[in-house]
Amino acid sequence: EIYKSAKAKIEKEMPFLASCFTSNCGWALGLVFRNRNFVIKASNNEEVMSGMTFCVRTGFDGVELKNKVGPKKMKKFSCVLGDVVLVSKSEAEELTKYTGDVVYRLKDDEDEDEDESSEEEKEDKKDNEVFVVGENKIKRSLRSSRRTAAQIEAEKSSASLEKAIVDQQKKLMKTRAKQALKNDGESTKAEAEEEKQIEIVRKYANTKQYPHGLKRNQVFCDPERECVFLPVFGYHVPFHISVIKSVSKSDEEHYTVLRLNFFYPTGNVGYARDTPKEMRAVLEKYKEMNYVKEMSFRSRDSQNLNHQMRMIKELQKRVKQRQKKEEIEKGLVEQADLILNRTGRKPSLLDVSMRPSIRKGKCVGRLSAHVNGFRFRTTRGEVFDLIYANVKHFFFQPCEKELIVLIHFHLHNPMLVGRVKTRDVQFYAEVVEGSTALDSSSKRGMYDPDEIDEENRERKLRAKLNKAFENFCRQVLQVVENNNMTIGQGNEFDIPYRALGFNGVPHKEMVLLQPTVYCLVNLTETPFFVVSMDEVAHIHFERTDFRVSKTFDMVFIMKKHLLPDCEVVPQRVQSIPVASFDTIKGWIHEKGDVTFTKGTTPLNWKMVMIGVREELQEGIFWKNLDGDGEPKPVGWLFLSMEDEEDVEEQDDDEGSQYSGPSEDSGESEDFSEDDLSDESEEFEPSDESGEDWDELHAKAARSDRERVRKDAERDARDASKAPKSKRRRKGRR
Repeated sequence: EIYKSAKAKIEKEMPFLASCFTSNCGWALGLVFRNRNFVIKASNNEEVMSGMTFCVRTGFDGVELKNKVGPKKMKKFSCVLGDVVLVSKSEAEELTKYTGDVVYRLKDDEDEDEDESSEEEKEDKKDNEVFVVGENKIKRSLRSSRRTAAQIEAEKSSASLEKAIVDQQKKLMKTRAKQALKNDGESTKAEAEEEKQIEIVRKYANTKQYPHGLKRNQVFCDPERECVFLPVFGYHVPFHISVIKSVSKSDEEHYTVLRLNFFYPTGNVGYARDTPKEMRAVLEKYKEMNYVKEMSFRSRDSQNLNHQMRMIKELQKRVKQRQKKEEIEKGLVEQADLILNRTGRKPSLLDVSMRPSIRKGKCVGRLSAHVNGFRFRTTRGEVFDLIYANVKHFFFQPCEKELIVLIHFHLHNPMLVGRVKTRDVQFYAEVVEGSTALDSSSKRGMYDPDEIDEENRERKLRAKLNKAFENFCRQVLQVVENNNMTIGQGNEFDIPYRALGFNGVPHKEMVLLQPTVYCLVNLTETPFFVVSMDEVAHIHFERTDFRVSKTFDMVFIMKKHLLPDCEVVPQRVQSIPVASFDTIKGWIHEKGDVTFTKGTTPLNWKMVMIGVREELQEGIFWKNLDGDGEPKPVGWLFLSMEDEEDVEEQDDDEGSQYSGPSEDSGESEDFSEDDLSDESEEFEPSDESGEDWDELHAKAARSDRERVRKDAERDARDASKAPKSKRRRKGRR
């Protein structure tokens, strides 16, 4: 009855639309979206009861138009209107709630589909073209036509990932810039004040404190106060041993000459790399002073000069040993005492080796977990203790394709192991012997039963050791949790992801670098390579012109490298295969908090970091204007701008070719005195004032810095392109 009454009303008021009315006016809603037994249509006589819910809709299909309308010149159109209605005893209730007008716009893609279909038809025609060569028929085949659906999907996913990486890097750069501008370099200045605490050495307050053994016009060495007295115009002048760079002696005919070389300011940095810290403090404080480069003393009596030269060298040796010891002990933090577990059963690993070794040679012993730390006791009774609180990263690497299974600890504060200062301590067990004798007695066939049994034993031993080391790690975490201690990141041990690993040269040999949750590591080869990602400020990829090179380099700029007095060059990983580039970018993208840039040329990182530290101290590194108000790249973007500058320089060089004067130019060179007098009369001086001397000096200094930077980068590129044999000779020198 509902459907019939609705159609009757349409036939009465608009009979021309009766034939276009839909076949039903809705259906009942319940456990299913459309209840077939309660469809509102002419043939359905089911009774509607209170509490039922219906989707009531009316519409017209295929309504013809007299005139063609719209951009597509439509001849027909359709429309549907629907509501959800609840049936009650008194009246029906509309459940569809909306405010205002609701409009849905559907994009018309018919033309695009037609164009795409036409292009596809053209490509299909091209693919199906058949060429007749002699008696043979050859079918045309394009590379794109041979792509599978999986390849097309992989290309789309890689393109979307690349776009996501670019967007994420832009957001990170903007966020870093906002944070830096908000802090305004306060933390950097505070760190600079903490670092600069080196005082100038003062050994003698007055001449009364001079030693009593001084003789007129003779060189004298005072080992107690580490000074050397040199006669200058009849007076003894004390020089601290840190000022003297080297001392030498030469014998002439009747004289002996003692020559002393001193440290003095050189180059843009201000001093040589081997300058002691005491002398650096003097050079930084008194930059405008004149310094003595060398002094020579001649005497007929060689006995005193020989004795003093020997004493000066012994004093230098003693001071260097003391400074080396101080450098090793610098940063060492005294650990808390180990609390031994004397009551319950403690987790232990037997027959494990330690790297670095406590003594010379390999040391094997037992590793045990106690209340607040580890204790390693060798077979000779030597003891090494490690506290849980000093462990920053806790690694467990099973033996899959390596020769060892290991547990590695990366520390917050360095420790002194034997005579080595280190932040990495490792305990491992060998699964397979690293070398095998190849003499005639050990030759075996492929199907030798003994060889097969040995391989089975190695496989079982590998599984046994992997399980033992993993159980030890889990027991350690249980002990840490029971005693309310902390170890590693979140009281968890980290396992390297071998599937994401890639080859590279962080030190001197090619190794497998494997990412973890918090780090990038190589734990099987020494020296160990552990980069904690929370300490990384920026990553730069070098030599990314893959048309020229099949490998690229990866440079880690750590946060400590941004300190004003830091002289450490950023860590570079060389010779990474091109195939690993996308994997590395995806891994950095997943980290989500590390910025990176890429360039085609290797950089001189010593000069680059000097410029970065200067801009950080001036507070303009994260700004788009330099100190003179000229535009510059923000933050680390200048690393990727170097390639564009090189291209511009090449274009300028190509466009600066000199061309000689033409034949017509000779006519313009004929001037008369009258013409010159007329021009001088017409000349009027302008009111504009020129630049003052301060601006000119600032421009000259800026151009000098730019020239020095480009020269250093050019030298670095030339050095990288030099033959390997020349580079080896330079390295040996």
